Amino acid sequence: MAKEEPRISMGDVEAFRAKYAPVNDWLNKTARSQFTVVNYVRNLIEYCNWARLNPHQLLDERRQDKMKGEHEAEKRLDRFVVESELSHNLKWSIVIAVKSFYKGNFEDLSKGCGKISMLRQKPIRTPEEPDISMMIRDAPLRDKVLLLVLRDTGMREGSLAKLRWFHVWSELFDFKTGDLVWNHITPVLIRLTAKELKGRYPENQQICFLSPQTVELLLEYKNSLKLRQERLIKPDEFIFVSDHHVKGKKGVFQPIGVKGIAYTVRSAAKRVGKNFSPHDIRRLNQTALEKSQISFNWTRKMLGRRVRGEEDPYSQPKIEDLRQAFVRVLPFLAPEMKVTVEMFAIRLEMVRDFAKNLGFDPSRLIVADHRPATDEEIEQIKKGNPEILAKLPGFARVGKSVMPYTVAGRPEILFERKPTPEEEMKILQDMIASKFKVRDYDTGEVFDQKTGKAMTIEEYEAKKQRLKQLKAAKTKTE
Repeated sequence: MAKEEPRISMGDVEAFRAKYAPVNDWLNKTARSQFTVVNYVRNLIEYCNWARLNPHQLLDERRQDKMKGEHEAEKRLDRFVVESELSHNLKWSIVIAVKSFYKGNFEDLSKGCGKISMLRQKPIRTPEEPDISMMIRDAPLRDKVLLLVLRDTGMREGSLAKLRWFHVWSELFDFKTGDLVWNHITPVLIRLTAKELKGRYPENQQICFLSPQTVELLLEYKNSLKLRQERLIKPDEFIFVSDHHVKGKKGVFQPIGVKGIAYTVRSAAKRVGKNFSPHDIRRLNQTALEKSQISFNWTRKMLGRRVRGEEDPYSQPKIEDLRQAFVRVLPFLAPEMKVTVEMFAIRLEMVRDFAKNLGFDPSRLIVADHRPATDEEIEQIKKGNPEILAKLPGFARVGKSVMPYTVAGRPEILFERKPTPEEEMKILQDMIASKFKVRDYDTGEVFDQKTGKAMTIEEYEAKKQRLKQLKAAKTKTE
């Protein structure tokens, strides 16, 4: 079956843009992806064909309306919504594009014209974790990695297509020697910038992580690429590439791109009798983040969305905070990882019991931390309020003045909080180690530093008590 060509080809789009300067001026301002730009032009061409007017004539008509106090341009857009035989959702897209075209040429239409709402034609699909497991079961190695990266990160397919090895290189390998430095336990960071994300916010980032299961397969996939290409993999190369090398260029493989990613996901879903897209897997990721009760702002950062409004400057979690939060998400993304998380919880309870036997109270642990000051606190700092000044961790000399250290342009304020489970484990282990040379935190065994023998904490304490009694008895006889 021959592939159906779109009614308006890419050649038509390029010719239309080159012919009409207002169209080019408009598109230069949109700052959107090439895919969106092409759809915008196609939608404007559809409208021009229906109205039998070119872009110059549409703008001239709008200028005449302003001088005469009329609204012919708005009325024409209203008639298009009612009379056009195009699908409802295509008309919705065309109305958006037409209004944007007028606005981009400083001839804004009234907001009330072309009123139309988008109708959802397909149900919202969200895969469950068993669906992902079935999809990767019989998939080739590259496709397994691709599906698991989507599951762990919730990336859009456009961002995944731009993923290169340098996005994970510093977490996995030594830059000088190329040796593996990853510990096979820690989730691996991927940080995407605004250039690799959808949207118009230059400061936006996506801070996401790969599970150990995914990283193990990623390393296996890298080794397979190395064997197939018969050369070392470089950090600046794309991660997901085609199975076939470029014609006439041995060892050179094209990235699979957005369409290749969509095809991979849909094919894997079809094999198990499902119908999922990459964006459906993004919904699975967000649902898992919400189930683990991660804060709304942190969820947006991990999905590559901008934190809304006035909260943006104040929500500045550290990378390690987000990494530890991702550990809590793993049981909801991959039940096989739940065992690891549950084992950590059991181990922490053992260490808590061990610490209680030594006279430490884990419930009273407090950690000193810092955060950016609020506007009210900054005012109090300027006024020299001693209570606020006491909470400042330090000062730096700037010229002849002394100013508090700042984070994102704001002074830091010290505050106390409960430790995370990982912090609590480390603190308790250090406290116990300061009193005993611990052999095994799970069993509660310690070393007798004089004899070098291993014994339980109870045995060690009983031995110390006997030695005290013998020493006291010896003192009395003397």
